[in-house]
Amino acid sequence: MAINYILHYMLMIKSVQMVKSKSQSRIVMKFAFLIPYYNHPKTIKSLVDYLSKYNINIIVVDDGSDHKSKEALKNLNIHYYLKMNSQ
Repeated sequence: MAINYILHYMLMIKSVQMVKSKSQSRIVMKFAFLIPYYNHPKTIKSLVDYLSKYNINIIVVDDGSDHKSKEALKNLNIHYYLKMNSQ
């Protein structure tokens, strides 16, 4: 199944930030799914739908996909970043 193939290459990232309270500091872990994306318009929606059930931010990094692939990202609940592949 295509989703399993994409999930295999999917990275989970975390960031740590310090949160100050009145008497002490504590560490809060924030997680996000990081998905590298290049010309997979048929599989991205099902992947995002699958990952959405975990209530974790989804970050899609597009490596210069074609117009059809970019259109597939519209109306998805994701954070989108474009990183053009250097030639």
